[in-house]
Amino acid sequence: MHQDNVIVGFNGSDDAAVVRLEDGQLIVQTVDFFTPIVDDPYQFGQIAAANSLSDIYAMGATPRFALNIVGFPIKELPKEVLTEILRGGTEKAKEAGIPIVGGHSIDDKEPKYGLVVTGEVNENKLIKEWGTKPKFSFEPLDHVEIGEKLNQLDFKTGVKISGSRFVLLRGKIALLERALSSFMIDTHVNNFGFEEISPPYIVRDEALYGTGQLPKFTDDLFCTTDKRWLIPTAEVPLTNIVRDEILDKSSLPLRFVANTPCFRSEAGAAGTDTRGMI
Repeated sequence: MHQDNVIVGFNGSDDAAVVRLEDGQLIVQTVDFFTPIVDDPYQFGQIAAANSLSDIYAMGATPRFALNIVGFPIKELPKEVLTEILRGGTEKAKEAGIPIVGGHSIDDKEPKYGLVVTGEVNENKLIKEWGTKPKFSFEPLDHVEIGEKLNQLDFKTGVKISGSRFVLLRGKIALLERALSSFMIDTHVNNFGFEEISPPYIVRDEALYGTGQLPKFTDDLFCTTDKRWLIPTAEVPLTNIVRDEILDKSSLPLRFVANTPCFRSEAGAAGTDTRGMI
């Protein structure tokens, strides 16, 4: 059901809800929790709390307070473990400058922890305009219509090969994509001293935990039959080049650049009900 005061809800892929109050202020609320990804309960509490807070920051909001969400095997693990998890979450909330004012817990087979975080954000307001908006003697076309008229954005063939949300680039637009990729790589390598990397496109669980895609974005990722993952961005293999290593400060900074496909299925992205390309 649509309500005028709901700014962000089920209609998008954001990990938050945004509601406008009567005075125009926007309230942002997020909830996130997961099972342990490290052995240390204090660190687990910190990671889970930071993950929950990140959704508020991703919406451009300021966190105000939070509630704990806890699942814990009361008869299987000592209470000291739960105490450390909560301490880690509390410390991370303090870093964000907010209190944890309560929460809810259940007896569960395995530990789970996270936060419900409430924040505030102001709607963007037009402060200043610069220049003159162009006026055309014709009706401007969007990129989809232009590409189709040129027969260089081929959605029909893309759908035939791969299904909705895919497009086949032809001719000069395919050339443009390749040229932009080369320009980006050359600029970083030649002008800024980056090292070009051609990384693998399939990674293990540890790589995605290291960059934060797992466990939060499991549903957006593609898993192979042997339980490895297609990379959602070049960030994943590049960051993991130095995973589990202690670097000598004399070797820093390390600058890596790569151009890779991004294999991810994003809810709310252009699809059968929205014109566009993935």
